[in-house]
Amino acid sequence: MLGIVVYYFDEEKDQSSLVRSLKLGYGNSDADWGGNFAGDLMWTVEPVVILASPYFIKKMIGAVVKAKQD
Repeated sequence: MLGIVVYYFDEEKDQSSLVRSLKLGYGNSDADWGGNFAGDLMWTVEPVVILASPYFIKKMIGAVVKAKQD
């Protein structure tokens, strides 16, 4: 979202306080870089969670079954 805000409100001196708040007080280039970094990080984390979730679910189910047997 930060990239869109920076694109449409490119003049920093004319930005309202709402736009400055959306950018978390950063300048346009820093807000755009931070938004891109956060998006890329999530594109990296999401597949790891998806691929690892069957292993963790299997481990959790096994722990519950073992606790019930004891």
